Amino acid sequence: MQKLSIVIPVYNTAIYLKECLESIINQTYSEIEIICVDDCSPDNSAEIIKEYAAKDSRIKYIKHTENKFQGGARNTGINAAEGSYITFVDSDDYIESTMYEKLYQKAKQEEADIVVSGYFVEKGKNIIAYQCGNEKYYGKSIKESPYMYVYGVPYLWNKIFKRDIITQNKMRFSKLRIFEDLEFVYKLYMKANKIAKINEALYYYTKQNETSLTAVFSDKFFDIEKAIKSLKE
Repeated sequence: MQKLSIVIPVYNTAIYLKECLESIINQTYSEIEIICVDDCSPDNSAEIIKEYAAKDSRIKYIKHTENKFQGGARNTGINAAEGSYITFVDSDDYIESTMYEKLYQKAKQEEADIVVSGYFVEKGKNIIAYQCGNEKYYGKSIKESPYMYVYGVPYLWNKIFKRDIITQNKMRFSKLRIFEDLEFVYKLYMKANKIAKINEALYYYTKQNETSLTAVFSDKFFDIEKAIKSLKE
């Protein structure tokens, strides 16, 4: 069994997908499976995934017969995952080559259910690192250190999650159009015995993609009300 399952929901990101996949298959940590979920993408993303899968047996290609959005695609990936840890990458982003080696080693060293890293935001030629400080608040549970809610971010992609806390708590993404990551991550924070941190930016979140769900304001942003209500309950 692979130690880490990497779930990638794919929709209309062919121009970014090769860079994303290259950054993952060239990780210094090789005990991974790469689950690409094609959410009825209208471009040639499927051909790119199949091309890479033919060269690397760690890549699994799954195609939806109907569009289920990012949350639904991630649920499909979770259901297919076999690794002891699960992580998520957006198909228009890319990562440092040492990211998963560092996160996995930290998880084993500290017996952590979740490990967090810093990240870069890339827009054009500008690349800025975020969330590289506040390590002193980590290495504990959220009940012992609720400051992790204040100083952290509810993004999926700068974290790895122990598979057991997802499966044992029957955690899946709800049918929100956006902010499904906020709900998912913070619920898992409540279940984790320990959340550790790598004080280094390792993930590149790119803001060039003008078709992404967060690029243009619309009524979908009001889904945050549903996410917050679910967390309060």
